[in-house]
Amino acid sequence: MNNNKIMKLLDLRRVDVGEIKPSELENGVEYLGRLAIPGLFCDIYSYNEFYYDEATGDSLPYLDTNCAILQSANESNYMLHGAVTYIDAKTGEYVTEMNEFVPRTWSEIDPPIKYVSVSSRPCPMPVDLQSWAVLKEVI
Repeated sequence: MNNNKIMKLLDLRRVDVGEIKPSELENGVEYLGRLAIPGLFCDIYSYNEFYYDEATGDSLPYLDTNCAILQSANESNYMLHGAVTYIDAKTGEYVTEMNEFVPRTWSEIDPPIKYVSVSSRPCPMPVDLQSWAVLKEVI
């Protein structure tokens, strides 16, 4: 809506170029709408989740704000998850878990703080590498 070039392109009377109809989905995904391309439709989604970078202490977006991922809806793709390794607070030993999400809790006595952490190592796996592309510097 804030991009004048796109708004000008969408300012056509009686021409179905798609619709902008935002709605929130699960896990940080938002459906933005559909563009009609001659012979095709392109559904547009946004992913606005962040992660905590322990090295810098910053919250960073999972996806660069100036990139877009194009993927064919006709291809089967998978989301795999890598193992999560951490140091167990009780034993001081390294622990590796292989789950989609690895929840952990630990606490400190002084000051009295309880920590909760959920770690995940998602890795999208396309079946056909030609069925998707990552575009940088889109806007």
